[in-house]
Amino acid sequence: MNQTSSVAFIISSVIYFTQKPLSYTSQRSIYSPLERTKQTLKTIESIHKKIPTAKIILIESGQKKVLPLKLSAIVDQYIYTGDNWFVRKTCDSKHKGLGEALSLIMGSKKININDDVGFYFKISGRYFLNDNFDLQEINNCDGIFLKYDKSISTRLYGFTRKVFANWRIALIKSLPFLIFNKSIEDILPKFFKLNNFKYLKKIGISGHVSPNGHLIEE
Repeated sequence: MNQTSSVAFIISSVIYFTQKPLSYTSQRSIYSPLERTKQTLKTIESIHKKIPTAKIILIESGQKKVLPLKLSAIVDQYIYTGDNWFVRKTCDSKHKGLGEALSLIMGSKKININDDVGFYFKISGRYFLNDNFDLQEINNCDGIFLKYDKSISTRLYGFTRKVFANWRIALIKSLPFLIFNKSIEDILPKFFKLNNFKYLKKIGISGHVSPNGHLIEE
């Protein structure tokens, strides 16, 4: 698969967040909703810069559907899951991975699956593609991941359309473990695994983590 016109990015996002603590920190985000919006605009800009023809799907699970700076208007498809009772409960809970997984499960049901799209990337909102991102890595494989021992980074990973259903099923199977505060980085690869996945040392993403603003480069 090597046609850049057949790539789509699924952005997982929570712009308006709860103030409740996470399981691993009392400070959920040092960034305001407006700052988070500006960071997500940078996410989108970085995608357009690297792959001008890529389709962008924003799955938003925050507390408000209407976003600052008309963010939802500049993507190809905007899917709001924050009005779903289960999504709201999990995204406002202390288990961050649980909220993300359920939002992706619910949101992915509404994605306009296009035969022209051969490869999907999942990227966390507020992070952006850096100089290490290489689209050629998706050739001749069913998915790409950044691997840490037995874990993967869920900030950015990608997979072909033919395993899209496998991805959703893996997220669903992960839910019982995420409820008990297991890490989505640890659990997802246990269920989402195929022989033709490629594991990278650098996947090409940067950004600042919410609780303390620490810069991450992967």
